[in-house]
Amino acid sequence: MTDGAVQFDFVHVQYPQGSGGNKKKHLYTNKEKFKKGKKSILSIQNTDSLCLPRAIVVARLHSKKPQDPGAFNAWQKQWKRIQEADCRSAVQKKQALELMELAGCDSTLSSCGPLEQGNLQGVLYPEFRLKIFQFQANSSTLKLEPIYKGYGNGKCLNVLLDQGHYDTILSMPGISEHQYYCDDCDVGYSHIEEHRTTCQYCCSFCLSETPCPPDGSCIECSECHGFFKSMTCYQSHLKPYSSKTSTTVCSMMDRCQHCQSWMAKKLLANHKCGGQKKCKICKKIVDKDHQCYVQKKP
Repeated sequence: MTDGAVQFDFVHVQYPQGSGGNKKKHLYTNKEKFKKGKKSILSIQNTDSLCLPRAIVVARLHSKKPQDPGAFNAWQKQWKRIQEADCRSAVQKKQALELMELAGCDSTLSSCGPLEQGNLQGVLYPEFRLKIFQFQANSSTLKLEPIYKGYGNGKCLNVLLDQGHYDTILSMPGISEHQYYCDDCDVGYSHIEEHRTTCQYCCSFCLSETPCPPDGSCIECSECHGFFKSMTCYQSHLKPYSSKTSTTVCSMMDRCQHCQSWMAKKLLANHKCGGQKKCKICKKIVDKDHQCYVQKKP
């Protein structure tokens, strides 16, 4: 030991760590990174208090995106203009002010709340249905939950409210990271048989996005063994169930001839009646409560 002065220098080095998994994991903890990292969210850049009507008119035009290639170019020009700042194009502000006037709302208000949301839904009905989302509280990951759901069966115009500012949600499937999204149940899903066979807002027979009205008949398909409550319902199951695929419900579904359960053919291959299933680990047919977490060493 020494009686003289002693100086200690500490150097803190952060050791690199990794957790693997999703490369976009950072998007689920920071709201700003989440919104900027999602192409499904269009940020409304404004200096006034019209972010809600601005977000709505942007969502309204996006919902009118045509499938016809001949009409797409004209729509694309409008789409580019409505996204631009007021210094370059006043289209967004002009349409926002017109919407507020139609709704009987004061455009000089400092913010838009439930009263304005309801009034705006009134002028959008019946063609459109307004939905406002916010980030879910007390969640380990960033998820959205609806705080306002308008009425009617029109196209949904989805808007995100965060820290007093409204942005446009362009795609709910993109937000939920699923191929499909149910606007009535507010859940995303990747396979239609996962949701539409049980959703009260869909047709559990032909799996269309809206219920088919019965006509008093019961038609059975000889191919998929499905039962359909009308000729329209039967014809619907012979068509592609989505514009994203050429697969029909008839080619995708089939019925178990023993327990009469109707399910996807890929599930029917390993299906066992009575709630049993094939365990992916031990490869045996087991009950639903079977717990086989680790394979035993032979």
